[in-house]
Amino acid sequence: CKRIGMHCDMRLFDFINNCKSLSSHFSCAPHGCGYEVGEDIPVFVSDEKHPTFGYCLITDVIPKCEAKHHSTSRLCPCVS
Repeated sequence: CKRIGMHCDMRLFDFINNCKSLSSHFSCAPHGCGYEVGEDIPVFVSDEKHPTFGYCLITDVIPKCEAKHHSTSRLCPCVS
């Protein structure tokens, strides 16, 4: 979010932590969505060396804006 002059609003993760939102921003096919536990989710696994490469991942854990993982591209609720 900072890169585009905005900030992350963690209260809005509930609206984007789903397969439909991830699929509209990343190429989740052919693997689709999976479930993982982590504060760095919702994400697309972009690292070809990672076992879940190509999956979009959602979680039941409350995500944190500052969380990240080197193997993923994250979807964040950015607001101005």
